[in-house]
Amino acid sequence: MGTRMRITGQATVHDYTKAFAHLVPEEQRNPRTLQSYIDEFHGSLEGEVEDPCGLMQPISLKGFKDLDRHTYIKLTFTTAPDGVDFPPEPAGAIILREYEIPEGATLPGA
Repeated sequence: MGTRMRITGQATVHDYTKAFAHLVPEEQRNPRTLQSYIDEFHGSLEGEVEDPCGLMQPISLKGFKDLDRHTYIKLTFTTAPDGVDFPPEPAGAIILREYEIPEGATLPGA
């Protein structure tokens, strides 16, 4: 039985990395804004992000195109076994990509 991954994006006005301040040193926290993704994607709302397996995955942030460019965008990676539904997404979250994790790919902590 395989495992699926879902990438969601959620807009927030808060620096969501502050919730993990006690776990991650400040220099390693990297709150991402819509503009930081646009810059990384060379002026586009479409590009690739690295998933927890270390694989690059294409996503589109077009669902956030009308937001202020300084809005924080929190990406979440969720897994579910084949045949099992993903848990409900929080209000306002947009599903950016869903895919089968390739055989041989390793999830952190697995």
